[in-house]
Amino acid sequence: MDSTARTLGAVLVQVLIRTLVLAGGILAYDVVYDRLVPPTPGDADIGKGLLAFFLIMCASGAWGIVDGLRHAPYVWAVVWVVTGLLVSFGWDLSVSDGSRSLSDLEPALDLFLVQLVAAPAAVGAGLGWLVGGRDRATTRAHRPVAS
Repeated sequence: MDSTARTLGAVLVQVLIRTLVLAGGILAYDVVYDRLVPPTPGDADIGKGLLAFFLIMCASGAWGIVDGLRHAPYVWAVVWVVTGLLVSFGWDLSVSDGSRSLSDLEPALDLFLVQLVAAPAAVGAGLGWLVGGRDRATTRAHRPVAS
């Protein structure tokens, strides 16, 4: 297998892992929050959503720092933009009660959610990349397997 295919495979695995972890975290947060803070009927519970946004931003930023330390900028940029798109799409589908179709998805909300994931990750990865202190010319999307 050539290096391009390995790199693409590694990027796809990274996207899948990040998407599953963030989406699973959102679902777990929703369940835990509702158990700790019983929802009030008819209440929008803005604090719950704001806290969810904050937690997503913190998780993406922290994971971005790790990616910046490990991978080249073209890798983490692609990984986090695609991850943001998938998490946003999943979030939009999860908050719809099944009554909406794919054509009813709100592009403005989706773009906002992509930014909540991708922007903190990009900032974190950029910081990690700047302080990484290693030879950036040899950085790849995956770690070489030890012989």
